[in-house]
Amino acid sequence: RSTLFPYTTLFRSYGAVYTSEANLSNSTLAPATHIASSFDAREEWPQCASVIGLIRDQSDCGACWAFGTTTAMNDRFCIATGNSDVILSPWDTLTNVESNGCNGGNPDQAWQWLASVGVVTGGDALDVGKGVSCQPFKFGFCNHHEGNSIYQMCPPPNCPGGCKLPIGSQTCESAFSLSYAADKHHASSAYKISGVAQMQTEIMTYGPITTGFDVYQNWEFYRGGVYTATDASAFRSEEHTSELQ
Repeated sequence: RSTLFPYTTLFRSYGAVYTSEANLSNSTLAPATHIASSFDAREEWPQCASVIGLIRDQSDCGACWAFGTTTAMNDRFCIATGNSDVILSPWDTLTNVESNGCNGGNPDQAWQWLASVGVVTGGDALDVGKGVSCQPFKFGFCNHHEGNSIYQMCPPPNCPGGCKLPIGSQTCESAFSLSYAADKHHASSAYKISGVAQMQTEIMTYGPITTGFDVYQNWEFYRGGVYTATDASAFRSEEHTSELQ
């Protein structure tokens, strides 16, 4: 993640949905007097580079709100503890936070849940059945926009007819050594960050944050660099993304 806005998680239907108020408190962090012209969290915290640089796949599911919150917490957990072995589970967040599941959710409410209830460990689809984490993400890798030699178009091979999401999955894989309750990891708090300077200061001080942005038609054709919407872009109100810093 080489810039302040290093990567995004994109989906096809719904994403960050703010239909209800989460009533988070405001961050009290004072904006820094000097903001770096560039910042790479992997370089700032090299012991966590493998966690911060891990690109995950939400598959054929509008789960950016779950990935954006869980992975930002994962990065901050590593930064705070130095433990890069713990990989947290977007599947746990996706299936247990009150939301529309693969049709969108509120990142603020997800952060409240991460602080109050906590999230278990969980790798990706390739880890299913191995017992190396509590709840790996069960939907496989797939390509949303164009076919290639690595991944087929969504839905993935393990979702014939489309991915169907169970609600309230509160058990670990049978081969995993801990119980669901014993494997929970909690965020220390959940709060709102206001303004670019405070966002940048948060990133430089504590690590990645979760944000969202409105998606326009030309986002489908983004391939690199700094994304800019154009006047000719048609806003797609049903589609949002979460972005991690």
